[in-house]
This record gives sequence, C-alpha cells and structure tokens, in this order.
Amino acid sequence: MHGWNPNVSHIQTWLRWATNEWGSRIGVNRIGMSFLRNFDPASAGTRMVADWIAPRIHEISGAFGEFVRKYRLQDGNAAVDRIVQALADGDISFIDDTGKDVRCGVVVRGSGLLVAIVDAYGRRCSERTTAKSESISRSLLSLVGDHGLLGARGSETMRNSARISMVRGIVSWARRQRHEPSAVDLALEIVISLADDPRKSMAQWRGIEDDIREDVEAWLTARTIENLFMVIDELKTDRQDMWEERRTFWRGYLPYIKKAYLLCAHKAEPIAERLKERYGVFKNADASHCGVLMQLVGPHGDRLTVVEINKNARALFWKQSSTSAPAFFSDYYDRNAMRISSNDQKRHTPGLWQDQFAGLIESETGIRRPITRVSR
Repeated sequence: MHGWNPNVSHIQTWLRWATNEWGSRIGVNRIGMSFLRNFDPASAGTRMVADWIAPRIHEISGAFGEFVRKYRLQDGNAAVDRIVQALADGDISFIDDTGKDVRCGVVVRGSGLLVAIVDAYGRRCSERTTAKSESISRSLLSLVGDHGLLGARGSETMRNSARISMVRGIVSWARRQRHEPSAVDLALEIVISLADDPRKSMAQWRGIEDDIREDVEAWLTARTIENLFMVIDELKTDRQDMWEERRTFWRGYLPYIKKAYLLCAHKAEPIAERLKERYGVFKNADASHCGVLMQLVGPHGDRLTVVEINKNARALFWKQSSTSAPAFFSDYYDRNAMRISSNDQKRHTPGLWQDQFAGLIESETGIRRPITRVSR
C-alpha cells in the first residue's frame, strides 16, 4: 500500500526468485500485475521492474497481456502520458478496456498506475481544454475505488499529488465552462469526493491554492442557498411571492456569505438527501420547517450569523460578539434554543423587512445592501 521498497538488492533478489520459483510465464504475469498495482513514477523499484518486464512482455498471457501490450504499459511514465493525451482528446478506449476483462478491472482499479493517470489528467485539465471532461473525470474516479485516493495504492506523496492536481484541474475546467451549469455541479461532486467540504474540514486542502478553495466555497454556498429554496418549493408555501422576495434578497448577499448550512425538520430531510445537500436536523420545529444557517463577513472581517427559516417564522441574528451563536455543520440544531440565544429577531413584514434586514447587516458588518434586479 506504500509503493515499492527502494532497496535495489531486495528487488533484484525478488525478481530472480520470481523467475526461478514461478517460472517465466507465471512470474511475468504476477510481476506485471504487481507492477501496475504499485506503479509509482518516482520509485526506483518501478523502473527496475519495468526493465525486467520489457523483454518478457509477450509472455504475459490472456486478455490482461493484450491490455498491457496495447497500451505499452511497461513504458511507465511515457505510457501514462499517452493514455492521458488520448483521454484529453476524448478517446475513452483505456477506460472501456479496463472493464472488458475481469483481471484488467481488478488490477487497474485503485492501482498506482491509475493514481498516476488521475494526477496527469488533473494537470492537463488545468492547462488547456479537454474533451468529454465530465464523463472521463467521473469514470476515472470510479475506477480509483470506493475509498477514493485515500484507499488507493502508491505512496502518500503520489496520492496527495493526484488529489491536488485533480482538484486544481477540475476547478480550472469549471471556471472555463461557467456558462454550463453542470460544470460547477461536476466540479463540486469531484472536489467533495477527493478533498471534502473545505468549509467543514481543511485536512485535505493542504497544498491547494486559496483562490481554488475560495471558488469552491463560493459555489458550495450558492448551491446551499439555492437548495434551501428548492426544498421550500417542494414543501409548498402559501406565499410563493414572499419566498421569491427572500430568494432575491439573499442572492444579492452571496459574495459576502462565507458559510451556509441547510437545516431540515422531518419532511424536509428526504428532499435534501435527494439533492445531495448536507444538512443538520432541526429539532423542536414543525415537521415542514427548514432553514439555512449563514455567516456574512464584511469587508473588514466583521461577522454576522443568521438563520432564515421558511413559513412565517422570524429570522434570527447573532452578532460577532455573541458567545452563543450556533456552530456550523453540526448534526442537530434545537430551534427553541436558537430563538432564546439569538441577539435579534426580525419579522418578514411586507414592504418593510428588506430595509430592516439590510440595516442590521450593514450596522454589524459594513456590508451595504447590494442592488438587485428582478429578472423578467
């Protein structure tokens, strides 16, 4: 699981033993499989084994042997470059061929070779346009395995490099495809699977540039706000016009909403799960209640925490000085406790609430109410 042992004498002994004990044909098949599983372009062991395989390449039997020879996998890094070039051009033969034979699929899935391909493909996405990026990215990550790169072969350094390259690459690709709504959705799907939500944990974001992370956080926040209103729409409200006003109001503040987390009572939970939106369970609330916990950050770093709730419930506010503001990304939230601990509560009084909300936000954070235009 940690790559080849770089001890040259041990590898030489192992290869001699494989030849003598297994016999040439059995040995080269088994060494070939191990070579792909533990492939690491930075390892001397990988290069030594590749040199051993090269003159025996035609002895690898069956469909697995045809697969190795078709892609000249004994060439190591050169083979990775060829495969990635073909994928970037939209040629998915390599992905298709891994699924045509059981042995090929078992060996390639989660292998060091696949990690190297993901790494190189991510770098390619960062640099220039790639064809069929959506299907190819998903296919590559599905081949990595159920536990993602953390469960794949190769050294930790190699797996970290692949994670960083793919996150950078898919975000860069999505930036270039902003006119396609599905591009950001794909980027978020892949980024979350590889590095988790940066608003919740930074553990897998080391080495990734701040501007990449900030774009991902902004996309996630925007998605959470939009998903709140999708949940509200499905729960059905008696005042659809009121919810359109709220949607327009909070959309205007999106550049300043640095965190957002969905809160769901019983009837809202299955809708959030179908939308694949993380949420906290709303306790001591009506079964049809849902809401969003937001943090607004002003130009000088001043913060205001807000909970916007559906139906006719009041919005709750916690000032930066508050020690009782709810924590983000918890599993459970008690509505009664939140109402008691809040510093301010405001009704959605028709014709008045927008100015009242905006005034409080500006006084606490310095954020002036954005000018919003209602699309027709």
